[in-house]
This record gives sequence, C-alpha cells and structure tokens, in this order.
Amino acid sequence: MEPAQPETTQVVATDEGEEGEGTLLMWRRRENAPQGSTIDPSLLILALKEHERRRKEEKEKMECAKLIMAEGNRRRRLQDEEMRSNNEITRLEAIRQRKEEQHLLLASEQFVEEFEREEREEDEDEKRNKEEEERRLKEEKEKKREANRRHLQKKKGKELAEREKKEQRKE
Repeated sequence: MEPAQPETTQVVATDEGEEGEGTLLMWRRRENAPQGSTIDPSLLILALKEHERRRKEEKEKMECAKLIMAEGNRRRRLQDEEMRSNNEITRLEAIRQRKEEQHLLLASEQFVEEFEREEREEDEDEKRNKEEEERRLKEEKEKKREANRRHLQKKKGKELAEREKKEQRKE
C-alpha cells in the first residue's frame, strides 16, 4: 500500500466580473475538489460581499460617467444653442445695419438730389434775375435814347424852326 497522502485542495478566488459561471469562486482543478468542501463559509461570504461591493462601485462609476457624459452633452447643446442664437443675433444686426446704411445712403442720395435741384433752381433764378436786370437796363437805356432823341428832335426842331425863321426874315 501506498502511504496515505493528505488530500490538499487549493481554492483560488478570482474576480471574473460577469463572465464565468456566475460564481465568485473558481476552482483551479475541479476534478480534485472534494464534494463536501471544508472551505470556511465566512471566506466565501467575504468574497461575495467584496464582489458585490466592487460591482456596486463599478455600477456607481458607470452611472457617474453617464451623468458626466449627459452633462457634457447638455452643456454642448446649450453652447451650440447659444452659438446659434448669437449667430442669428449677429445676422439680424448685420441686416439691420445694412438697412440703416441703405436708408442713410438713400437719404444722402435724396439730400444730394435735393441739393442739386435747389442749386439748379437758384442758378435758374439768378439767370432769370440777370436776364430781367439786363432787359430792364436795356429798356431804361432805350428809354433814355428815346428821350434823348426826342430832346434832340425838339432841339433840332427848334433850331430848324429858328433857321427857317431866320431864312424867312432874310428873305
């Protein structure tokens, strides 16, 4: 007979996460594991609690990460919305400014047109006044000529009359 060797079992606890067979303990050599294992149940409970704690921590981390991502997405949407709003405000301001510039340009064009029209009217008035003054001076000059001619005719008429009288007296 062979000397009796004490049976040794090796138990290794691994954290396989959600993979594996759904147990926390993995046996390295299942074929060597005795049916009625003498592993301390408190160790199994501690390992189970540790696994549950880790799973909860992982779950909390995932939820925290989801919240962080959701907050990031919310901030990005808000920033995008604010940017769109600012772009729209800028676009509307540019349109308003262009309209204002067009109104100013139109007003300045109207001012220029009105100014030119007033200048033309003033020039025409000055030309009319000048023509009227020239006509008046011409009429006055004509009246003076006519008055001088009449005066000369009277004077010549008197001289002629006097010459005729003298001639008649001589005769």
